[in-house]
Amino acid sequence: MDAPRVGWAAAGLFLAALVVYECVNYGISTVIAAVLFLIIPWLPWWPLRLTWIPLVLVVFYTFGAFFWPPFFVAGLAWLTGIAAYRVVRGTPKRRLRA
Repeated sequence: MDAPRVGWAAAGLFLAALVVYECVNYGISTVIAAVLFLIIPWLPWWPLRLTWIPLVLVVFYTFGAFFWPPFFVAGLAWLTGIAAYRVVRGTPKRRLRA
């Protein structure tokens, strides 16, 4: 296993633990958000696998003026799904243009 996959695996385990913790604390609405957003990176559209989109959700919730835990859990679950996808499929390769 190469270093990026090990890093994504560690991040994924941490994020998964955080998602489970938040789901236990806040109930069924966060569980629904977690399940729905966990599968997003496995959909066939490439932009859904970009890490900055769920990261914006998490940062916006953290510094925003509203309190709705499913929004935060959705971002965490999406990042967890991206981490799982990158562990299984690998990181995207950069193509050099000739």
